[in-house]
Amino acid sequence: MELTKDDRYSPSEIVSALDRLNSRGALSFDIRRLTEAVEGDPLCYPGGAEIADWFTARDVLIIANGHEARVKRRELELFIQQQQPFVIGLNAHLPIEEQLVDAVAVCHPERAVLDATALTKLNCEVIAPRSLLDSIGLRVPRLRDIGYRVDSDQMALESQGVVIPFPIVAAYVLTILKFGEAKRVFLAGFDGYGPDDPRHVMMQRSLELLATLRPQLPVIAITRTTYEVSSKSIFAPH
Repeated sequence: MELTKDDRYSPSEIVSALDRLNSRGALSFDIRRLTEAVEGDPLCYPGGAEIADWFTARDVLIIANGHEARVKRRELELFIQQQQPFVIGLNAHLPIEEQLVDAVAVCHPERAVLDATALTKLNCEVIAPRSLLDSIGLRVPRLRDIGYRVDSDQMALESQGVVIPFPIVAAYVLTILKFGEAKRVFLAGFDGYGPDDPRHVMMQRSLELLATLRPQLPVIAITRTTYEVSSKSIFAPH
């Protein structure tokens, strides 16, 4: 598993994830789907598509678990308390206090397995396809079922969810925001990977695609990033 190389996961969490997969058995979870994103085949998890009026005319802050978000945790928490944006965390390991987060998004099957225990303990809403969570036998207290399928260079809304350009959670959330009538989008913890890392390319392309398809939606990084996106100090007036 590619994500077992992620230092956010302890050996016990990885073992727990493997146990979960083993306990579900081949009939309820197809291990091939777990590696589709790495191997290049498109993922597809149909679900709901209820996005309208969720955060209409509100600022949205997307928080990734990058080093910059962890270092600036207190500043980000103060920003949230003062600016009152709608806060979406990427995956379950959050760099700030959970009570400040409105929702957590997850879309990659491998990450969902690794985050399973943490996801079940969240009090905030979880954005994910129900079909994805069902495939790994996972139940969360509050689910916003938004399905997705991957189609290169696409950001669209369909009857069974969104069409996203890459199988990464940031692309999933950015596509949802494209149709959610957000006022502005702030990014924190999007430090970026090396320029040759495929994840860097996918993230940069997702940002460019959103800018092309919805140019009137400002996207602003408020922590240091290597992505080519507008930036502003977290301390500046907003």
